[in-house]
Amino acid sequence: MRFGSVRASVLRLCLGLLTLLLAVMAGVTFVNYASSPTDENVFARTRAKMNLYVVRDIRAVQLTTGTREPVAPGEPGLVPSVCTGDLINLARGKPVYTPAELAQAVESVPRDSSLTLTIYRPERGIFLTYLVRRNDIPDSAFVVIKDFIEVTAVTPGGASDRAGMIVGDLIFRINDQSFKDEQEADLILRRGQAGKALTYEVLRKNQYLTLHVTLAKFGFPLALLVFCLSGMFMFSTGAFIALKRPQIRAARTLGLSLILLGYFLINLQIRRDPDPNFFSQARNVSVIVAFMFGTPMAFWAAVLFPLERKDLTARRWIPWVGYAIAVLGLIAAWIFGQFGGLAGQGAVIVYYIAVRIRFRKGATLEHKRLSRVIKICGISVGVVSAVSLAGITFWQTLTPFWIIGVALIPLTLSYLYTIGRYHLLDMHLRVKRNIQYSIVSIVWGVALAYALVGLFMSLSETDWHMPAIVFRGASVEVVDDQRAGIPPEWTNRFLLMSLGVGVWYGLWKVRKVGQAWIDKKYYRTEYDYRRAVSELGEVLARTLSMADLGTGLARRLAGLMQVKRAGVFFFREGTVSACHEASGIDRGEWVAFCTPVEHGLPAALAGVHEHVRSEYLPVPLADAFRAHEFHLLVPVRSKDRLLGAMVLGEKLSEATYREEDYAFLAAASQQAAVAMENAFLYEELAEKERMKHELDIARRIQLASLPQHTPALKGLDVAGVSVPAMEVGGDFFDYLNGAADRMTIVVGDVSGKGTSAALYMAKIQGILRSLHGFGLSPGDLFIRANRLLCGDMEKNSFVTAVGAAFDAQARTVVLARAGHLPLYHYHAAGGTVEKVTPRGLGLGLNNAGLFTSELEEKIVHYTTGDVLLFVTDGVTEAQNESNELYGEERLMIALAAAAHSGAAAIRDALMNAIDTFASNAAQHDDETMVVVKGTTL
Repeated sequence: MRFGSVRASVLRLCLGLLTLLLAVMAGVTFVNYASSPTDENVFARTRAKMNLYVVRDIRAVQLTTGTREPVAPGEPGLVPSVCTGDLINLARGKPVYTPAELAQAVESVPRDSSLTLTIYRPERGIFLTYLVRRNDIPDSAFVVIKDFIEVTAVTPGGASDRAGMIVGDLIFRINDQSFKDEQEADLILRRGQAGKALTYEVLRKNQYLTLHVTLAKFGFPLALLVFCLSGMFMFSTGAFIALKRPQIRAARTLGLSLILLGYFLINLQIRRDPDPNFFSQARNVSVIVAFMFGTPMAFWAAVLFPLERKDLTARRWIPWVGYAIAVLGLIAAWIFGQFGGLAGQGAVIVYYIAVRIRFRKGATLEHKRLSRVIKICGISVGVVSAVSLAGITFWQTLTPFWIIGVALIPLTLSYLYTIGRYHLLDMHLRVKRNIQYSIVSIVWGVALAYALVGLFMSLSETDWHMPAIVFRGASVEVVDDQRAGIPPEWTNRFLLMSLGVGVWYGLWKVRKVGQAWIDKKYYRTEYDYRRAVSELGEVLARTLSMADLGTGLARRLAGLMQVKRAGVFFFREGTVSACHEASGIDRGEWVAFCTPVEHGLPAALAGVHEHVRSEYLPVPLADAFRAHEFHLLVPVRSKDRLLGAMVLGEKLSEATYREEDYAFLAAASQQAAVAMENAFLYEELAEKERMKHELDIARRIQLASLPQHTPALKGLDVAGVSVPAMEVGGDFFDYLNGAADRMTIVVGDVSGKGTSAALYMAKIQGILRSLHGFGLSPGDLFIRANRLLCGDMEKNSFVTAVGAAFDAQARTVVLARAGHLPLYHYHAAGGTVEKVTPRGLGLGLNNAGLFTSELEEKIVHYTTGDVLLFVTDGVTEAQNESNELYGEERLMIALAAAAHSGAAAIRDALMNAIDTFASNAAQHDDETMVVVKGTTL
């Protein structure tokens, strides 16, 4: 194992243990808070430690701006404003705690003058300043009260609310036990037993009341719950980032800072324990440490993430100074308590703000771009927190905690968004689209349900003041007299029912439209499979070529099935891949996928008749399909013959395939089978047409390679023809001119027929033409040609040929035969036909001396009127419908009969005689004929 892997494992283990420890402590604290006895109210020590309690109303006027000095007697506008139950805070701007201090302030004002009193009104939780005449302040209006707490909030419908407790009540004793502050009072409460009543002695409007509050078995204020949940989300996010990539410094720092701050938020408001113990003390210390070190770590994480600030990381002193300030803050918290800790935390924040301002120009544009979302969310949280803390300070309400908790969730999400959006920290975060769809659909439904309930509640609380309806005969009257006709409450109920139905219908339509938009956004739109099959059939019916069919089928499947990628394979003879096309995937990636897959896929689909998931394929194929994100295969068969396969990737909605999808794919497979068979037939037809076209071109080329013009030699009349049995053939003849009165005629036949024979024929013809330039006799010409052919021709191929060198002046022919048919010589003087057959082997059969020793040259003399006929075996072996051969006898008879005509006429007569003999029988072999007739010099 490499060192980096070991280090990452050690870091992951350490971070995992720390995260587990903090999670256990936070979980135990949460459970203890939620399950501990609660009276479902909030109480606190009254601010400014006020002890003077107003026991009777005092005439006064409220001052709206500032304080006012003593005024002249008889100032109008004084009304009873300082009420029973208020607490005196200031007199003439100075704190007063005892009746003596209040009396001294009153006596300092001249008689018949007024002074300012600042009071605190518990039921409203506010301070008010009043102007009071000195004469209206009797000594009996105040009493001194000590050791009490103020009820600042009561949960509606909770235990305290059911017992009759209200905001502003002053609690003096709980279960006959007194206390000095809210901590002692809360300790008495925690020691109570859930399900049993506590006795509260409270002072309300100068009346002492005894309230019996039955403690709830489980209680958790909604504001604190939201706050804790936001902390849990931050904690979990930090743990995920830190444990996912512990070897990356930015991930480690960011994750640990979120863990510590999330842990602090979870425990901030839920640390209440009946009796102090080791766990509570350790928990309290850990919360302070997490708070003090989480903040500088979060600031340093902003330097490392999303893009490292090289200008700041190069200055190693920056983070250590921040951590040093945090240590000093811990010491201050230990010595001075909460105020010291807050001062230390404030110093950390000020320090890092100063650092960022000082080095603000070092941030690159890329860093600003990547951190834009985080910065916006951070500033928003700062503003919301400042406003909320001000609310806590001035209005003593827990509602701002709910606001802070909600604001912290987008801040935490901004880190995940930035990581996923830009693929940072070597992580690819992405919420699957089907999960997104479920969340959005649920939120949409809950929001509409909440709106429906809210509208119903609003309608039920509305007073419509409906008139009475009176039916008089055939008329209906609306009157104000509610004693006549239909009572107004009936009309009101009917109207509420009608409005309720209308509201329900309207929201139902809104839900339907909104859900349709969500379905379209997440590719969940329902579609008609029958119509889809019809559309697919139209596409397949218009396409004949295999490539176009594959492309169209893949694209249509991807569109109709709404999948990310789709592909199609064609298998010729059920085994060989003939074509593969795809949609939604890069061409290079598709080719890289097909190369290892297409050979093994037919065997893997041998026993599959409907569909199969890719993970159930053999291991190599399954790995390839998984790597390229193809999840489903559907074979295409025709009568149990495998024609191809359709492969599909994940749906765009990222949902699973349903039964309707499988039914559609089965129908699509049947249609694709017909289209594939047509494509194969079309391909075969196209191949035949292509071959026919190419053979036709080859035929024209071959015919063009034969002599197109008969050479004009005085004393000789020459005519030749070659008719291949197929498009091309292996027969050939050529006229090789050496001089004005000399000519060499070569007639040959390559073994076999068709394309291979034609190719050899072209080769031999080129060799003979090249060698003839050396002025060789027919025998020498064949000897040299044989040497060249023996090394190139296949063993089962050979060539027969006859060569005749004519000397028109001497009227002689030098004849050589290489295994070919004889020369047919018609003697005009006697009217007879003679076969001239010199010895000789076929070309290409033997490269040793045998060919040379066996080759014989003969000299043939002819006169005017003589005819010399050269033919290939296709002429003598022509067959009729009875499979009877034409033969040499018929040929010689026909030659004798036509010998009086010219060479061309003799040629045509002989060919006509052969055609007449064959009748309707197909031509069996290539037919080649050259006729030479001696004429007058």
